[in-house]
Amino acid sequence: MANLPVKLDPEKQRLLLIGLVCVVILYLELGVILRLQQAYIKGIEPRSVQLKKDIDALNKDLVQMQEMKQKGAKSALKIKTLVAEQSLPLLWQGISEMADAHSVKILELRPVKGKEGSIASVKCTEYTVTMRLSGGYHALGAFVSALESAERFIAVQELKVIPDSADYFHQTADMVLKVYARK
Repeated sequence: MANLPVKLDPEKQRLLLIGLVCVVILYLELGVILRLQQAYIKGIEPRSVQLKKDIDALNKDLVQMQEMKQKGAKSALKIKTLVAEQSLPLLWQGISEMADAHSVKILELRPVKGKEGSIASVKCTEYTVTMRLSGGYHALGAFVSALESAERFIAVQELKVIPDSADYFHQTADMVLKVYARK
C-alpha cells in the first residue's frame, strides 16, 4: 500500500504544478538573482563614495576660485621686499620657524656675506646661505615652496636631495639660498 501511486484530480495537479513552479522561481530569485544584485550593489558603493569625494573636491576648488576672483588679479602678485641688513638674524629665525612649521629640521645654516651691489637703485649686499635640511620629501618640497613664496626676497639657487639609506621616507637636502639685504 505504501508504494501505490496516488492519483490526483486535474485541478489538484494544476495547483501542485503551479506551487512547484513558484518554489523553483523563488529558489532561483533568492539563490541566483539576488546574489548577483547584491554583488552589483556592493560594487556601486565604492564608486559612489569616490564620486562623492570628487564632487566635494570640485566644490572646494570652486569656492577657492571664487574667493580668488573676488580678491582680484592685483592681489595675486606679491611684491617681494628686501630685508634690512640689521634684521638678518630675524630672517634666519623666520626661516627656522618656517622649517618647523613644515616638519623640516635645519641641521646647518651658514650665511656668507657676498658682494655688494644694487637692485632697482637700492644698495644691497648679497648673502649666500648654505643649509643642510632633514625631513620627508613632501615636507622639504613644501618648505622650499614656502621660501619661494615668502614676502622677503629669497631665492633658492641650488637644491640637492639625498635619500636616507635607513629610512625610505626621510631625506637630507643641501640647499643654497640667495638673500639680498639692503643697507
